Amino acid sequence: MIFALLLPAFAQEPTALSLEEALRRAQPASEDIAAAEAGIEGARGQSLGATSGLLPQVSASASYQHTFASEYDALFEGADNDMASPFSNLPFGQADTYRVDFALSQVIWAGGRNRAAMRLAEAGREGAGLSLDAARATAALTTTQAYCDAALADQLVDIATVALTQAETTAAHARLAHDVGRQPEFEVVRADVEVQAQRVVVIQQTRVRTMAHLQLKRLLDLPAATSLTLTTALDDRPGLAEAAAGVAGVSTGDRAVVRQAEEAVRVSQASLGMTRSQRYPTLAASANYGWVHYPDGVLPEFTAENAWRNNFTAGLVLSVPIFSGLRVTGELVSARAALTQAEARLAQAVELAELDEADADAALVASDAQWAATAGTVTQAERAYAIAEVRFQEGLSTQSELADARLLLQRARASRAQAARDLQVARARLALLPALPLGGAPSY
Repeated sequence: MIFALLLPAFAQEPTALSLEEALRRAQPASEDIAAAEAGIEGARGQSLGATSGLLPQVSASASYQHTFASEYDALFEGADNDMASPFSNLPFGQADTYRVDFALSQVIWAGGRNRAAMRLAEAGREGAGLSLDAARATAALTTTQAYCDAALADQLVDIATVALTQAETTAAHARLAHDVGRQPEFEVVRADVEVQAQRVVVIQQTRVRTMAHLQLKRLLDLPAATSLTLTTALDDRPGLAEAAAGVAGVSTGDRAVVRQAEEAVRVSQASLGMTRSQRYPTLAASANYGWVHYPDGVLPEFTAENAWRNNFTAGLVLSVPIFSGLRVTGELVSARAALTQAEARLAQAVELAELDEADADAALVASDAQWAATAGTVTQAERAYAIAEVRFQEGLSTQSELADARLLLQRARASRAQAARDLQVARARLALLPALPLGGAPSY
């Protein structure tokens, strides 16, 4: 009944899942990757916006205007028709006016503002790409850790279950020995207590396994009711770390966090250039071509000769900043401070990246040593328990000796499984390290 409450998902037909398949499923299921991909689209939009400053701007407009009263209404009052007719098509005081205009403008010189905007957009695009690489690597490492945690939890449940079976066997032998008068009742009671205590351990490990599987299914965007059978064993099998790096698309090279800090410096430099450009003159060319019509009534005319008149103008505009109320000066101070901060963060990122790499190397060495140290422990613990069991059944040792041997065997198997988990996670972290952000170390 207890196991049915703790493991509702395991009552269904299990789904086989390897680590490689989990890594492939995790990439499209990651919200961080989706957000990073959206960031790349945003950076592409900023790049298009920056390019627009180098291209001509073309616009069109059409308008209609009706004048109800005008200061020119009495201009030709009292004048004969011959005098007023030459001015009938002028814009002064016309009741109805139609206009169609096309405008063209091109910035010729903006003090380097457009070039700085292009550098800013390029740096933003590079930073967005690095963020996507970091999101993919983080998803791969998180999935590897979750898969190994779930596999470790499976093994710990199996180890606890085997220990429970051994305790029940010991209790059965104790009852048999008590029935024939070879063991006191105390040994039977003690054996029953150990069985109940081991049942609690099994229940606790089962709960841990349930939560580990739920965490893995969350990362893979699988329903919580899905039952998983993990097919990748926790052992010294090579290639798992390389598989994680391959799925995440991680290649060797400089740390992404350092390159991101370098792009931040480029962004600050471009921002400083854009701020400086506000002190320089700007030169722009413009041209306007349009049609204007003053109909006798409300509706426009298209058949009358010279009903629509043309306007065509072109010119240059030179704008020279003289005094901005210290606004540009203040922005320059802020931009220089931001550049100094970015350069300091770059130096800090280089130092922390070196420390992070040293920690990853040390973690791999420690995990490898732990795996090697536990190589013969399980075999020796199994041999010790077999001897203690025979001695107990023959009445040559006490139940305490057998319980100690069983506890040592359980700990040895758990340590071996934990060492395998730590080794695989450490290898995956080191393989993914070029794209991982700082502080991306898994919990051990």
